[in-house]
Amino acid sequence: MVCRRRGRGGTRASVQVLYALLAAGAALLFMGEHGARRLYAAAYWSWPDLTARTTTREPTSTMLRVLFLSDPHIQCTLDRYEYGPARWDSDRYLRGSYGAISGYLNPHPDIVVILGDVFAEGFKATESEWQDYLQCLEDVFPVPEGAELLVVAGDNDIGGEGADAMSTIVNRRYAGEFGPMNSVKTIGHISFIKLNTVALIHSSPFGAEEREARREIDLFLSTQHQRLSDTSSSSPSPPPLTILLSHVPLNQLQHHHRSTILKHLAPHFIFSGHIHHQDHQVHEVKGPSSDEVVYQVLWLPPRYPFLLLYLFWALALLAWLLCFLLGNTKLLHRYT
Repeated sequence: MVCRRRGRGGTRASVQVLYALLAAGAALLFMGEHGARRLYAAAYWSWPDLTARTTTREPTSTMLRVLFLSDPHIQCTLDRYEYGPARWDSDRYLRGSYGAISGYLNPHPDIVVILGDVFAEGFKATESEWQDYLQCLEDVFPVPEGAELLVVAGDNDIGGEGADAMSTIVNRRYAGEFGPMNSVKTIGHISFIKLNTVALIHSSPFGAEEREARREIDLFLSTQHQRLSDTSSSSPSPPPLTILLSHVPLNQLQHHHRSTILKHLAPHFIFSGHIHHQDHQVHEVKGPSSDEVVYQVLWLPPRYPFLLLYLFWALALLAWLLCFLLGNTKLLHRYT
């Protein structure tokens, strides 16, 4: 942009440029905060009409709508690697996207599942920071009245990846808020199994806490395997639908861990997070189910392109302001 000394005509043209910048900024802001979501909703969001489907189960009242969220990395006030505005925008964008999806799903989901890495640095949080995190979770992802919330532990929540060692205190704190990391909860006709696969990332246990976490997993798997065997032998009907919830996908674990989990739990579906992109894996398990599952991925528009456009727009507005001041000597003199 070239700045020149202007008369009245030049000033009028400069003001017109300002109006154009402001109009472009308003349009960009609308697209970045509302329009992009609406376009994605029209193009990618499709909540199936389950009432029109024929299922083996009786009425639609037995249907459960489950919304899966993965790796939100809620920033809150703690993340030491992001500046304040970035933390604020990240959580605000998550809140707005969650609100848009919850409003789009009519009626609202019966169950909300978060597949780990709920917090950016949960495993490093002090007790006061942890309480801030919990409050931020309620603000960003308010659970609809009457809906269930299931939360899986991720490596950003309890440690366990790379050199980030697990801590007994952190594990107990997380379990105290969200329930045991290895557990079964039956809602309606679906059994949800939470498994702490974060403890299985390393090829060998990384510290005493991780060894203890693996012992808990082994005990849980043995107990569930025995329960599954007892149920299958005593009941001729197909077992209820079983969904395994884990943070680390099974194909990211060592083969013996993966095979042991599949053998002992025999899940019909597995939902995981951690890898930050969509992937589809097929594992063979025994035991049919009389349930039908319909799922849809609800894509969100990318955020960073709009943040870069906001930055370019702000720089253009700043350049206009400098040119206006430099091109009008009297106004420049007034401000200096």
